[in-house]
Parts: sequence; C-alpha cells; structure tokens
Amino acid sequence: MQQNVRAMLAQAAQADDAAQALQRRAQRLEEFAAHRAQLGAIDLTSTAEAVCAPRGLRQHRHHRWADHQVSIGFSDVDPGYQLRVVFGARRSQLWSAMLPPKVRRRGAEVVRAWAEEVVAGWLQGLDAEIATTHGHAETAGQRAAAARAAAGAADTSEPDDLVAARRELAEVDKAIQAELGGPAAGETAA
Repeated sequence: MQQNVRAMLAQAAQADDAAQALQRRAQRLEEFAAHRAQLGAIDLTSTAEAVCAPRGLRQHRHHRWADHQVSIGFSDVDPGYQLRVVFGARRSQLWSAMLPPKVRRRGAEVVRAWAEEVVAGWLQGLDAEIATTHGHAETAGQRAAAARAAAGAADTSEPDDLVAARRELAEVDKAIQAELGGPAAGETAA
C-alpha cells in the first residue's frame, strides 16, 4: 500500500508540474496576444529565400522576420528546417512546425506561402489556444489535488487478518522454541 501512496504522490507532483508549465504557456500566449496588434505585416520572403538557398541557412545571417518582441523564421534542425515563432525578452518559443521537404523543393515562393499560412493559422487560433491551455492547466491541477487526496485517504495500516496472523506466528514460534529449549525468534538468551 505504501508503494501505491508513493505512486499517487508522484502523480500529484507530475500533475502540478504540468499545471504550472501550462499556466506559464497561457501567460506567454496572453502576452503575445496583447502584442499581436503591433505586429504589422509579416513578410517571410527573405526567410523562405534563405531556406531555399543552395547552402541553406548557413550562408545567410539575417533570415528571420522580426520586430522588437517577435522573431519568425526557420532553424536548421538537421535533417530539415523548422519554422518557429519566438516571443519576448526571454525568447520563448510559442510555436514550431517542420517544413515539409516537398514544399522546400518547390522553391522560395511556395515556402513563403506555406510559412505565412502556418503563421496565420497560429495567430487566428490564438484566443482558442489560450482558453484551451487554461482548461488543461485547471484539469492538471485537479488531477494533482485528487491524487494527493487519494494518497492522504489511503489506509496504510496493516489489515487485521495480517496482524492476527503475525501474532499467531509469534505464538507458534515461542511454542517451538520452548519445546526445543532455546530462545524464541526476536528474544535473546539471558
């Protein structure tokens, strides 16, 4: 039973960690939502050209669209490229998506269109994602509380029949030792 209680407490700790991470994400998304109106037009042309260059991103120093808070561009993750949206002073990654190789093979214009469509989808779904993230954080917090409550309510005492069996075994052991003339288990000879 003690093992089950430890497992429930470990589950509670994991759920607490998940709830905190989800709350931090929701907060970052809310901060980004407040900044969204200041973004202006997002043009990923140079980013797409850098990804499609013969040597990829290695030969381009400025391959991201950025304002003072947001950076949108590709990172070389070998193999392939990952589109990322990074936000804030701590450079928190909000979203990422792998660039399909077949899109990259079709050229910079197709890559630009794909990337701008993906980013537009993230921006359009921002309010729903914030609400969903808050909901998931609340659910994780409830799971943690339920696991802690279950661990606290668990009866870790030994069952009555086990206690009775141990007493009976001790009596049998004493009787055997008395018959043999030696000390019973747990006793020392005087």
